[in-house]
Parts: sequence; structure tokens; C-alpha cells
Amino acid sequence: MTSKMVVVLVGLPLSGKTTLGQALAKETGLHFIDIDGAPASCTLPQAADHLSTPQARQREQARMAVAYSVLHAAAEANLRQGLSVIIAATYSSHASQAFLKQAVEKAGGVMKLVWCQFKDTPVEIERRIRERLRNQAVGGVYSVAKYREVSERYEGIGLSHIVIRMDGGKDGVAAAVKQVLEYMEQ
Repeated sequence: MTSKMVVVLVGLPLSGKTTLGQALAKETGLHFIDIDGAPASCTLPQAADHLSTPQARQREQARMAVAYSVLHAAAEANLRQGLSVIIAATYSSHASQAFLKQAVEKAGGVMKLVWCQFKDTPVEIERRIRERLRNQAVGGVYSVAKYREVSERYEGIGLSHIVIRMDGGKDGVAAAVKQVLEYMEQ
């Protein structure tokens, strides 16, 4: 594996970024930083109605700009110390992806981008939401309608990447880990 690497797990909410990040961290021993963890705790808490009005959306954009800044600073700081890291965030806009690329390049690191996807049927979306709530996980998607609203705004990935399917339970996660490990060696 290349030293000073950032493995970036991106994708829509519920796509399995956190699950894959935790499994990769366990397999590789690399530190895993999820934007919904420490970076998001460095700013305002998410409002329950964060997408309901233009003012609420503006507040949410400001909140997430802070969280992305913290996430990128953490990735950059790890790279400057010669440490590889795994990070996870939605990266819904090409601007946020360019911001990440700049942080990685500034620290002289290599970026391996992994786009997590899943078969997003209404039944599967609801199942993943129930699982997220059962695990008391954070995230802003609590209904199929909210998921569809977020997915309509998603710009896709504009940087070099691989696509990983996060379907199939534990076997699917194991297969995804294997694919990412192979990608990290390239």
C-alpha cells in the first residue's frame, strides 16, 4: 500500500459508507473518520427541519461546510505525519470533491475514492433507515421521500473512483472490503 493515502468513501446517505469504513479500519488498522462523528460535532447540531425552508437549508449548508473543513483538516494532518486514513462523507457536490482533492494534494498524499452504492428500492431504504435508528446512528435521512430529495441533488462523482456495491449483508461487506483492498494496492 502506498504511504500517505486517504481512502475516501463517498455516496448517498444509507449507502454503507460507515459500515464499509469500519470494516476497512478493522482489516487495515487505519484510522477511520466519519463526517457524522467528530467533524460534525465541531459545529451546530443538525436541526430537525434542516431542509424545510431556505433559511434552514442555508444553516445546514453552513454546518456541513464546517464539518467538511474539519474532516479535510484531519485528513491533511494525518497525511503530513505520514499516516494513511479512511474518511467517509457524502460529497454530494463537485465543489466539495475538489476541496478534498486540494487538501490531499497539499499534504502530498494519494487519494483512493470509493463510491458506495446500493439497490435503493423503497423497501431497502426503509430497512436501512430502521437499522440506522436502531443503532442510534446520525444522519439526515429518515424517510424514503427525504432520501429521494437528497438523491435528486446529488451531482455524482467527478473524480477518478471505483464503484462498490453495498448489498448482500455481511457477505456483501466482505466482498466490498476485498475490492477496496485490491484498489488500495493499485
